[in-house]
Amino acid sequence: MRLRLGIVLAAFLGLAACQTGPYLRGQAVSRTTAPDFELVSQSGQPLRLAELQGRVVVLTFLDTDCTGDCPDITSKLIETAGQIDYSESGRVAFLAVTTNPEEDNVEKAAQFCHLNDMPANFYFLTGARPAVEAVWAGFYPSNTTPAASPLAKTRLAVIDPVGDIRSYFSGPDFAPDDLRHDIRALLSEENLLALPLCH
Repeated sequence: MRLRLGIVLAAFLGLAACQTGPYLRGQAVSRTTAPDFELVSQSGQPLRLAELQGRVVVLTFLDTDCTGDCPDITSKLIETAGQIDYSESGRVAFLAVTTNPEEDNVEKAAQFCHLNDMPANFYFLTGARPAVEAVWAGFYPSNTTPAASPLAKTRLAVIDPVGDIRSYFSGPDFAPDDLRHDIRALLSEENLLALPLCH
């Protein structure tokens, strides 16, 4: 009897996992493919978002001069990264897209990373204004105009290993523990109970 009850419970949990996926603490959204883009990292090398498939990506928008919400967001990203196990760090990437493309460049991005002691899996991305604006528009489709900066309504997008946006956090009010929770949930998604109920 206990075995039969266990099988039924496992099937129920498996169906729930298929329907809703892991519980997320950020603002959950319907799975939406994150728009691909290519900018330049602080190392001077081009980086495409699509190259990071297989990792959980946390994407936000910062200025290397780091005013307004930026210092709080930066410190919370560092705190979150510090909570990630070494064994998981290679499966997580933190991206910051510039909000000031005229002033930010590779040199300033590298200096920002050095001065703030950013983790090795953090990438500060810069580029020409048209390319940067395309990223703004892709992640702020309803409230970004070509001349607008997303800095005033900074948020963080959490992208799963297959490249889908799964949740958002509003900066700088998010709790690092909550962001860490969502990262871990998405990393473990592939290990959720899989039963024939899932299609």
